Amino acid sequence: MARHAYNWANAIIQKCWDEKQKVPSAIDLHKRLVTEVKAANQWCYETNKNVPQKALVNVRQAWARCFKKVSQQPRFKKKGQRDSFYLV
Repeated sequence: MARHAYNWANAIIQKCWDEKQKVPSAIDLHKRLVTEVKAANQWCYETNKNVPQKALVNVRQAWARCFKKVSQQPRFKKKGQRDSFYLV
């Protein structure tokens, strides 16, 4: 779920950036995730709510570093490579 939320949010932010639109915050992304993704995929409810929330915060921080020219544009995550998530 963490990788799915991260990649979904990364695609949303990249699309907004390319179209010169306002980039959504992590809170806005979570609201969209609940209404769009979780409503369509029941398997999303099998994990703790903190898992996708932290992934959205991480992708937003990565883009913030990119906007400040500290790092490059965030990449999409792949299955089996450095898989990790937080439980708070």
